[in-house]
Amino acid sequence: MVKQNGQLTKEYLNWLFETKLDLVLEEKLDNKLKPLHDKFDQLFKKLDWFAGKYTKFDQEGSLQAEKISALDERVEKLEQNARVVVQ
Repeated sequence: MVKQNGQLTKEYLNWLFETKLDLVLEEKLDNKLKPLHDKFDQLFKKLDWFAGKYTKFDQEGSLQAEKISALDERVEKLEQNARVVVQ
C-alpha cells in the first residue's frame, strides 16, 4: 500500500530506500571504486608475472644443481681412474 489517508506508508518508504536509494548508492560506489579495482587488476597481473618468473628461476636453479652434482660425480670417477693409471 503506497498511501494511507493521503500519507506515505512506512512500508513504501522502506521499499523506496531499499531499492532506489540502494541502486543509486551502489552505482556511485562502483564508479568511485572502479579506478581502484583497475589498479588492483594491474597489480595482480604483475604479481602473477613475477611469481611465474620466480618459479621458472627456481626450477632452473634446481636443474643446474642436479647437473653440477652429476658433473661432480663424473669428475670424482675420472680422478680415481687417473690415480689408478698414474700409480
